[in-house]
Amino acid sequence: MAYPKGAFFGYCFYHGQDLERAVSGGGLMLAYEHVDGDVPEKIKVAQTIQQELQRAGFTLEWDGTTNQKVNIVQFDWKHRAC
Repeated sequence: MAYPKGAFFGYCFYHGQDLERAVSGGGLMLAYEHVDGDVPEKIKVAQTIQQELQRAGFTLEWDGTTNQKVNIVQFDWKHRAC
């Protein structure tokens, strides 16, 4: 299915374990999904995330498949108390 420019077609997120890994210095792992579920276009979600994060200057590790999360390496997580 084609989505109009600017329409949402996917999303990314991280879990508590990903947060723990980031806080301990292992980088932040981002999971991603397509709004239509596990479809072949899911790879486009990851590619869009990759392009935008690299454009913002982040260094990434990702094998280019939907079998792996996108890892923002050397992610310096800042914990701030309220």
